[in-house]
Amino acid sequence: MKYASRLLALCIALTVLSSCTKEASLNIKSSGFDYNAVVSIYPIVNTSKAILSKSLKSVGQNFKIPLKKPGFGRLELSANGDISFWIYLDDGAQEIEFDARDKFKYPVRKSSSKQGNEIIDYYKLESSMSKAMNDSLKVARTLLDNSTSETVIQAANNYNRWTELKDKQRCNIVKEFSRLHPDSYFTLMMIEEDPLIGKNSKNYLALIDGLPAAVKDSEEGKKIASEIGRTSSLEVGATMAPISGTDPFGKEFDAKILKKVNLFICWVSYDNVCRKNNPVLVTLYEKYKDRDVEFVSISYDKYRKWWTTVIKDDKLTWPQYSDLLHAKSPNPGNLSNYRVPYMFITDRSGVILSQDLGIDGIALDLETFLKKR
Repeated sequence: MKYASRLLALCIALTVLSSCTKEASLNIKSSGFDYNAVVSIYPIVNTSKAILSKSLKSVGQNFKIPLKKPGFGRLELSANGDISFWIYLDDGAQEIEFDARDKFKYPVRKSSSKQGNEIIDYYKLESSMSKAMNDSLKVARTLLDNSTSETVIQAANNYNRWTELKDKQRCNIVKEFSRLHPDSYFTLMMIEEDPLIGKNSKNYLALIDGLPAAVKDSEEGKKIASEIGRTSSLEVGATMAPISGTDPFGKEFDAKILKKVNLFICWVSYDNVCRKNNPVLVTLYEKYKDRDVEFVSISYDKYRKWWTTVIKDDKLTWPQYSDLLHAKSPNPGNLSNYRVPYMFITDRSGVILSQDLGIDGIALDLETFLKKR
């Protein structure tokens, strides 16, 4: 699970530190675990260093954690794999129960703080809403597996519908939590953690806009809204962002070069994976260049010589662009969310048809979109 470290470090200065003036008290019960099970607490300001790491025992245990200020942290259970939960630590007590029969269940049963009880409510909501969704998806999968030639299309459409609804499930959980706790900063944290934040961008932007001013207009509220706007521009159906820079001869990108199907390749000359991809891309370009397909590469390089040398050495004959601003370029954030290599396909108008492609899946996508009108 992704750590929203920057968000939490700034949330109303609620930061957990290992130096101390107060103590959090954890009363822990556990059952069914072997001697290798370990419980750990990580503060947000330093997620790589635990401020508590203790073996779980079958008897009740109490641990004291020194705090400078109340704040959010991570509660981790290591028992044949790591499971991570959010927790809020203040100078009160937390009642925690771990059960090996259901180790994915949120273990905090009672909290002395408002924020801690909000987190408990979130996990309860997630559990109940996810169960209903998973049950429906399971039924749809069974219907598809048992379908006949007469019913397979209907069953497949039904299964796809439930799959799409599941993609929106995290967003629906956050929306319901926000309705129950409208002034909670935990809403922002859960939005930022959603791996499908871009796909649910419209709903999240509307949700943030409806939050109380203290939350919406906070530094983190504004930053997350800005990040969602940028991420949404990478999703299928969005129009790709403008390309900053020129080709090696100083000519700026002109959308008139686009064809029916266009593969955009975001790369850097010094990355080994990018270089390994190039021979495959060269072969694909030779196969598709006369079939109303264009390739366009955008380099995030800093040094012109490195960029142009690789273009020549790897025989990259399709259009190449770069502003040679490296980390200061707007291209990495706007076109690939700072990932390389990163490839996506657009139509003639620059509307994204598919994104985040692996090198092995490009040919199939090109064929698919060439067949469409």
